[in-house]
Amino acid sequence: MIDNLALFGSGTSGQPLGVYSTVTPVNLTTTPLTWSGTLPNGYVNYREAVRESDLDPDSYGVIISPVMENYLDGTQFASGASYTLLDKIKDGSPDRVFCGNEISTSSPSGANAIFLGLWRFLTIMTWAEGVEVVLDRYSSADTFETVVRANVLANVGISFPSAFQAIRQN
Repeated sequence: MIDNLALFGSGTSGQPLGVYSTVTPVNLTTTPLTWSGTLPNGYVNYREAVRESDLDPDSYGVIISPVMENYLDGTQFASGASYTLLDKIKDGSPDRVFCGNEISTSSPSGANAIFLGLWRFLTIMTWAEGVEVVLDRYSSADTFETVVRANVLANVGISFPSAFQAIRQN
């Protein structure tokens, strides 16, 4: 849940302001990525914008939501090509691309986005000793169930918004 809020938090209703709400996401519906050469042109532009933000690029990485992964993995790079858009994105730095089951629990259903960033500038802070667990035997006593609730006080901070980019598909 905290990783979900770090990426998609709206900054309202008790949610921290996540990457998606901090930067202005590029909408693929209105600004489609064009594909040529070895990587998608638009993707390269966004990647380079992050890498050239005058910050050390050692923590560069890409996070792709499961819905976007399905789209990229199901779309050929070029007509007749034996590889997909996802293959081309992973070619550049496969050890820095996280998608699918690696982040499936952190993505809200229907979230269709790619996050590029220098992740050391994203800070997740906890404000308590740890997780507070409450065992409630009374609220569901009529069904002989014990309700377990876990809470953690946390927040997300983004030091340099220019170190991140979000691309979404509607």
